[in-house]
Order: sequence, then C-alpha cells, then structure tokens
Amino acid sequence: MITDAWPKLTKILRDLVPIMSFIAAWLLDITLVPSLLSSRLHIDHMVLYTWLIYHPSLVSIPLLLVVAIIQDSIFGQPLGFSAILIFFFYGMSIYQRHHFNQHPFFVLWLGFLGIECLSQALAWILGMSFAHTYIEIIPVVGQTLMTVCCYPLLAVIILPIHQRLMQAR
Repeated sequence: MITDAWPKLTKILRDLVPIMSFIAAWLLDITLVPSLLSSRLHIDHMVLYTWLIYHPSLVSIPLLLVVAIIQDSIFGQPLGFSAILIFFFYGMSIYQRHHFNQHPFFVLWLGFLGIECLSQALAWILGMSFAHTYIEIIPVVGQTLMTVCCYPLLAVIILPIHQRLMQAR
C-alpha cells in the first residue's frame, strides 16, 4: 500500500515545483529585494518565463490568478492590475515558446528581454491610466534592465532544477 502511494506523492510534489518556485520567487521579490535594491527585480517573471518556455503544462493558471489578487492587495493596486500583467506575460511566453525552446541560452535571454520589456511597457501604460497622471519612464526602464541583466543569475539556479525534474519524468 505504501509502495503504491510513493510514486503518486512524488508526482504531485514534482508537479508543484513550478508554481511553488514562482510563489517563492514572488515572496522574495516583494520582501527581500526591495530592501536591498530599493526596487523590484521581478524574480517572479524570471521564474515564470523559464517554466513557461520549458514546461507550460506544469504552470497552474488558477494559482497565478490567486497570486495576482494577493499581489494587488499587498501593493494597493486596483484589483486585476497584476492579473492583466501576469496573464499578458503568460500569453506572450506561451505564444513565443516555440521560438526559444531548444535554442542556446542567449536566444532564451533575448526572448526574456523582449517579453519583459513589453510587459513593463504595459505596466507603465496601465499604471498611468489607473493613476490618471504621467509616471516617469526612467525608473521603469532601470527596473526592466536590472531584471533582464539578472536573469542569467537566476537561470543558473532554475534551469538545473528543471532538467532534474524532466529527467525524473
């Protein structure tokens, strides 16, 4: 009986790794990183992008919605603001996935650069429309560049985890 449950339990735990890594990155991003850098690094986008490129079936859309609602509540943003951004990022990553999958890391990084820039441009436009005022673009550009430049550092951690999970399947 126990031997039958063990494979099921390991499969469930393996399937939870992507969303749990996204939530852990998101928590790290909203708690630790702003105190160190006085800006968000969007670690959650880095993790989400990596999982969506290599194994999108393991990313749970309802859990992404829950995280987006919690994020809006924490930051005091209009409800749905983060959901629009996360699902835009999700859709762009899934749509462009075939261009970046099975290519060298540099191509993957360029894909992240493009999708992150579009996502932050959308955030900037939505932020201005919700606030009914002009928001300076320089901090958004700086934050985006910092996020894109740090992507290889996180990829060193997340890509081996992904490869290990895929070997176990």
